[in-house]
Amino acid sequence: MRLRYFFIILAVLQLSVWAVMLAFSFDVRSVAFYVVEALTVANIIFLIYFYRRVLKPIDSITAGFDLLKEQDFNSSLTKRGHYEADKIVDLFNAMLVQLRSERLHNQEQNHLLNMLIECSPMGVVMMNSEDKIILANTASLKMLEEKYAVGARLEDFRSPLAQNLLTLKQGESATVRTRQSMIYRCSKHSFVDSGVPHPFYLIESLTDEMMKAERNAYEKVVRIMAHEVNNTVAGLSSALDTVDSILEQMGNAEDVREMMQVCVERSVKMSSFITSLSNVVKIPEAVLKDAQLNDVIERLSILFQSYCADKGISLHLDCCDDDTSVKIDIPLFEQVLQNVMKNAVESIECDGYIYITTSVDNNRVCLEIADTGKGISKEVEQNLFTPFFTTKPSGQGVGLMVVREILMSHHCKFSFYTDENHITRFTIIFP
Repeated sequence: MRLRYFFIILAVLQLSVWAVMLAFSFDVRSVAFYVVEALTVANIIFLIYFYRRVLKPIDSITAGFDLLKEQDFNSSLTKRGHYEADKIVDLFNAMLVQLRSERLHNQEQNHLLNMLIECSPMGVVMMNSEDKIILANTASLKMLEEKYAVGARLEDFRSPLAQNLLTLKQGESATVRTRQSMIYRCSKHSFVDSGVPHPFYLIESLTDEMMKAERNAYEKVVRIMAHEVNNTVAGLSSALDTVDSILEQMGNAEDVREMMQVCVERSVKMSSFITSLSNVVKIPEAVLKDAQLNDVIERLSILFQSYCADKGISLHLDCCDDDTSVKIDIPLFEQVLQNVMKNAVESIECDGYIYITTSVDNNRVCLEIADTGKGISKEVEQNLFTPFFTTKPSGQGVGLMVVREILMSHHCKFSFYTDENHITRFTIIFP
């Protein structure tokens, strides 16, 4: 029962007692009558005073707690005009001011944190206890190749990066190289909210740094090799020419001259090797111009057809009817196509198929070159674009490195992999 009701009952009882005593002493009009009347009046005054001094402050406390319950920290309590009640009002108002200040501070801190997360170049993906995404910043969406991720699960994404994230254990970090030649540093952590742990992922792109480091490394290697080999080859070529002339004059030295010719050929191949490496370092800056991808492909198809026909390989060209306008450096892009086609032909060796397809998906032009060759293992796939990596006995490991450099300068996305049907696909998506 509320305290107000107790007060009303007490007042009714007091008035009832006063009425009964007044009734018994009304006729007497004695001193007792006036004493009872005075005491009754004093009791009523005391009850009114008690109500204003006790119950009114309780009302103030109730109103204050209502504000706290509604989290209305912008309002304030009104003073009652009584010391006790006003003291409670002042305390509540001071507390509301403090709470309002702390809430504003927390809002500012949360806003700053959200801005830092959103503007961070590092991808941040937060999950709830049901492994559903509750936050994904712009960087993570770009890395995961998704437009919107909140409410979804990582296993629902087609991105290879998402599948790699699922393999991480709590507190584990790993470097991931995707088939698009992108390199990421991924880690899995957790935070506690309301006593419940929630996992979150941090994704750091290392592609630019790794490519820069790789480029600096092979440029240094090429400079050293070019300097040493060219100096050596120049001296050997001069000496071999002199010896060959002397042997020609002497006669009866054909065996020795054949040996000398082998040495000359090896010197030429060594020079050719150094030249190919130098060409990688000296890839010209891409000058992007408007071009129709279909026209570029169809113009080169004659060269590709003859190249494949020599190996007994069937080439199929499927150009879409949509607008395939792209910005490319045509000579450099033709070099990309030649490298990819050469790899496809060498993978097939003979009696196979190559399919060149153009398409437009979400207003983005796509090019795919697929072949029925030997395919690429998952282990090899991770290192395809690494400088000087090759699976060919006589390969130099520079062809795909050139392809990567040119496509990156075109701001293209690309991938090179073998699917579940044993079809090797090289896909280029233009910006």
